[in-house]
Amino acid sequence: MSDIYFAQIREDGLVERGLLARHPAREVVCIGSGGCTAFALVDRAPAITVVDANPSQIHLIELKLAAVASFEREEYMGFIGEADCKCRLAMYDAIKGRLSVKAAAYWGRHSARIALGINRAGATERFYAHFSKLLCNVVIGRDRLEGLFH
Repeated sequence: MSDIYFAQIREDGLVERGLLARHPAREVVCIGSGGCTAFALVDRAPAITVVDANPSQIHLIELKLAAVASFEREEYMGFIGEADCKCRLAMYDAIKGRLSVKAAAYWGRHSARIALGINRAGATERFYAHFSKLLCNVVIGRDRLEGLFH
């Protein structure tokens, strides 16, 4: 496995947060995926171990962690692709020293994903983007879609 399948997870971290509120733990183990669950638990668990069968998912989480630690919120949102940003590769250069050797090597081979915004790097996100274009342009039609929002 070398592709990122999920760059972000659309699950509600409140479930895990609620469980930890009722059953405090010294350590939590969670599936890595896009990292969203682990990040949602940071203020609830003293230690979090992230595991995933796909090393690319771990490299993604490592990069997100480095970005969270390095950038202000607006910069971070731009870096991951949730806001406009023209300097993602320069931002990556500024934080790549925080990554493990394996994660840095992975992202060195996938700089196009960084340039696009890492929240768009997953196979699932690429499918959603393709499907939404198809749905909007072919099935519904642009005029009809815009009419829905008036």
